[in-house]
Amino acid sequence: MPTKLIISVITLVLTVVFIIAVYFHISLWFLWYLLPEEKIKIAVNSTQPGSQIITDILSAFPIKEDTVKLLNSAKRYSYAQTDKGSVIALVPKNPFLFKDRNLLINELRNNNWHTINFGLVIIGKNNNSTPNLSSLRSVIINTYNKLLSRQHPYKPTIIAQSNNSSIPLLSGDTALVGVVSRKNKEFKAIIAPSLSNMPNFSISGPALPNQANHLTINIPGKSINAVSTKFSNEWNDIIYSKLGFSATSPPIISYMAVQQTSSMTITNEKAALAMIGDTNSLKGVFHQWMQEEEAHSRPQKHAFRLPDGTIGYELIKGETQPVLSAPDSSGCLAPISEAIKLWLCQNDKGISIATSRADAMQELSSISSSVQTITIGNDYLQRLDFLPVKHFQSLSLYSSGEYTMITTSLKQDE
Repeated sequence: MPTKLIISVITLVLTVVFIIAVYFHISLWFLWYLLPEEKIKIAVNSTQPGSQIITDILSAFPIKEDTVKLLNSAKRYSYAQTDKGSVIALVPKNPFLFKDRNLLINELRNNNWHTINFGLVIIGKNNNSTPNLSSLRSVIINTYNKLLSRQHPYKPTIIAQSNNSSIPLLSGDTALVGVVSRKNKEFKAIIAPSLSNMPNFSISGPALPNQANHLTINIPGKSINAVSTKFSNEWNDIIYSKLGFSATSPPIISYMAVQQTSSMTITNEKAALAMIGDTNSLKGVFHQWMQEEEAHSRPQKHAFRLPDGTIGYELIKGETQPVLSAPDSSGCLAPISEAIKLWLCQNDKGISIATSRADAMQELSSISSSVQTITIGNDYLQRLDFLPVKHFQSLSLYSSGEYTMITTSLKQDE
């Protein structure tokens, strides 16, 4: 073989090896495993679309130090909070440029971090002790195994772990991995008790809605209690409008909050609501609400005597009367009043009401106490009082008890 060809092949091989080594060294998984397992641990790829979501969360709920400002000078970073202090590992936006490295080092030092170099990575510590980094051998092995594994994404946007509920969205001992996918149009995250307990990241979740005016939920009552009062009031108004409660305001959300599980579907074409619980009790409450609404649609003139002895008149609701038929063979009761357009279906699991029989039956058959699901289009999503939603066009959530999956469609400018 000619000498020049041999040199070219060797040069090519060494170049490929160098590129792979650099990619490996500055990957988010390398930064993640470089820092020790602690109570709080976060790794962020701050140059990926969707990372602004993480920035907003950290700025709204700072953990110990203001790490958000470091994102402006770092390509990616990992952070671990210990009892004695904190350690951070960062990759400059261009790790080969001294200008970028010095900019990041100066920013760290200006924020009272002591810095050391670890290859292309910059390590910062905020106390006088030596950073407790993982051994290089374990970092290489863990990163190599993770990059070869198909369980998690190669290039995640965020990795997080919390052992004391200090990170928003994480409760108890939990871990999170998130990644931007579908040509930077979607952000997908999975939350589980630990990284090893997560399902394969390729698992599919509930589909994102294709309508802005779309809202579906299937959640336990205790989750409804956690919703902000402002959103609960708006939610009630939406339900009243969609189900035809124009004269009365029954406490639907409050009633859902004390039930085992409730589900709801609201779109341009349909409105349906279902609850799991005592069928007779649920049926009685909803029938009473429908009767009250129907009675207010038939106001009656009521005479009363004024203090001066003259007669005054006022409009009051009419007498209550049945508004639903007897149940059919499927347990569905049809509306028998012009003012009430709702069907009520029942079985041994609970009841449902909807603007059509088919929708009521579908809602009752699909409600489940074993999973939680939420799907929200942009119109309803923007009503939520939670900072990151400004980056979303729509959102879907699925929780099985073993893990939770969140998928969002990002706005075009993300």
